[in-house]
Amino acid sequence: MGRGITLKVRYLPAAAEVCDVDQEKLIRHKYLTWQLPVAETALVAVDAWNSHYLLSHQKRAAEICRGKIKPVMDACRKVGIAVIHTPSPEDAKRYLDTGNFFGVRAENFKPVETLSWPPENFRKRLGEYSKFAKPEGSAAARWKETQLGRKIDAAIEPQANDYIVATGAELRLLCGWTRILHLIYVGFAANWCVLFRDYGLRERALEGYNVILLRDCTAAVENAYTIKRKDMTKFAILEAEEVFRIATATSADFIRASKG
Repeated sequence: MGRGITLKVRYLPAAAEVCDVDQEKLIRHKYLTWQLPVAETALVAVDAWNSHYLLSHQKRAAEICRGKIKPVMDACRKVGIAVIHTPSPEDAKRYLDTGNFFGVRAENFKPVETLSWPPENFRKRLGEYSKFAKPEGSAAARWKETQLGRKIDAAIEPQANDYIVATGAELRLLCGWTRILHLIYVGFAANWCVLFRDYGLRERALEGYNVILLRDCTAAVENAYTIKRKDMTKFAILEAEEVFRIATATSADFIRASKG
């Protein structure tokens, strides 16, 4: 099996799992200790951008990139665990000449063929369907502006031996090529891209990979009802653990494990 790291992880038993409880309030975390072969393990950083239209979220993300994700990446590189950046298709092409770009080349970035149903005007809420559109406000314009020049946060920018992929299909191909079975996830946002992007942890879990989320290396987009206690972040992690059967750990757990 070769060199490995011993990592303690937690998970939340699903309601359907056979267990000695009959009340929701009794469903609690369980713990496992896994030996992860270095050659079969990779760190996946999701959408760790240096700009976001929600400035409060970006501030938290930047702090996590510097204080949590960077030390984890440093530990990975030190022991030989592959580092994979997934900055989204529109952003990945900025890294054509950085690291081991595994994604498609710039000339191949073409719009995905649209489905015939629902009709395009309905999907875009145009014409007669505009009455169903939700108000975008100024945030939509700011979001488009941030996409124009955003890059991976400087604290964790790709290095020479890292990989960059643009889609879930490319990540799957890369894992097959490098024989990766264990994927450790960090990045943003916990309740958006980390869970639901095609290169996010849900898709990898459904494909059968062993997926581990580092709880303090992510943050959700919060709202007026959750920002005080960061409830969306907590809920996203619990959903990953219970619904998608994802194991989780902390950056300290991982760094300690990487040191043997």
